[in-house]
Amino acid sequence: MDACRQIARVRPAWAAECEGLLSSYMAQCGRRLSAAEQDEFVVDQFLYADVRLSCEPCLPPNVCALDGVSLVGRFFLQVVDVANVGAGQEQRHEDTPNRLLKMCLTDGAQVIYGIEHAPLRSLSTKTPSGTKVIVQNADVRHGLLMLRSIDVLGQSFNPTLEQPIQAADPSNAGALVPAVSPSNHPRPPVATPCEPLRTNASSAPAQPPYTPVPLPIRAPTTSATHVVPPVRPPSPEPIDLDLSDEERTTDPAIRHLFYGPSTSMPPRQRAAAGPRVLAPPVVALPPARSDPYLPFAYLSGIEAQIAAATSPITFHFTFHLKAFVKSVAAFAYASGYDLKVYIEDGTRTLLVAVAPAFVEQLMGVSCAEFKHAMTVDLPKGAAWVQNMQLRLQSLEGIMSVRFRPGSMPQVEKCQDYSAATAHALRARVASLQAR
Repeated sequence: MDACRQIARVRPAWAAECEGLLSSYMAQCGRRLSAAEQDEFVVDQFLYADVRLSCEPCLPPNVCALDGVSLVGRFFLQVVDVANVGAGQEQRHEDTPNRLLKMCLTDGAQVIYGIEHAPLRSLSTKTPSGTKVIVQNADVRHGLLMLRSIDVLGQSFNPTLEQPIQAADPSNAGALVPAVSPSNHPRPPVATPCEPLRTNASSAPAQPPYTPVPLPIRAPTTSATHVVPPVRPPSPEPIDLDLSDEERTTDPAIRHLFYGPSTSMPPRQRAAAGPRVLAPPVVALPPARSDPYLPFAYLSGIEAQIAAATSPITFHFTFHLKAFVKSVAAFAYASGYDLKVYIEDGTRTLLVAVAPAFVEQLMGVSCAEFKHAMTVDLPKGAAWVQNMQLRLQSLEGIMSVRFRPGSMPQVEKCQDYSAATAHALRARVASLQAR
């Protein structure tokens, strides 16, 4: 237990029950385990347990609101999910050559997202949920961890923690988990705390610096007597990354066309060879002061404005976000184009509606004509939907998102990243550095 306490703040109740289970385990084995075997037993329990049950929170309060600071010390965290945001929607869980991992981590009370700021060889898109890691001395930018290194302690082998986030059912959070681990090695029983967990993120104390201690992780010995573990604790509820509870509904006739496994991107046409003509230089005057919303803002920086959009105050505003379409949430056309998508900018994911005029531009046909085709010529209508789908898969740029009180945010248009935008962004960064 000392090795665990040197890398995390173990809950006393969990530690006491774990030691009690160790005594029962040795009694069933008919012998006293060696010190190395006891350490192995405790480490297996530590990796298997949900971090909410085994450890006190270690992240600073309101960690997602931090910007431009460094988290000093060692932080014991649990992997919630890993995705490759450098790839397209259908390759998010593959290690492509242009891999850029984004991971969701938790200390049991808060979640924080991390970006692969430097290659992390010990992680991949196949890293299972529940894996325990140590992050130390990481920079935070707009609530995101800039990860240049990470220490992976080991896989959990807990089937409840390792189930995919998409398959988790929040209404079934109290369901019983399998009593026997499917691992090739016998897994010892897991200890659970006797006291309720603290879930108030604002009361989570900051993690003090730890002295680095190497922790060897070995597979459990197969010669020990197998003990059937008791019922496991319930799994953590899946993290909702959306800022809305809009129901996902899409017409059944075209549902299969959105991001299906058989989707293929058309080959891009190469421009005809010819003399290169340089564009005239673009001169952008730097702003007199740093404007955090020019040339684009981050979702993590406008959460207060998003919350204000739900108030009864009658006003509206438009933000420019550098984002991409993550997935399609719903599409209907009975009374006009009604498209809802999830957009992401690297800091947050937001459910938005798409302006009907913009949908018509993506579809290439008016809603009335499309609706008529879906009645008399279904293959023709499906071809238009697939055309829009392919455009959505590569839709990325500066999105103009309009926020109005009491309604869902709406994407009005999406523009490419231009030289003028780059000059404005550089001027903003220079203004911030001059402070």
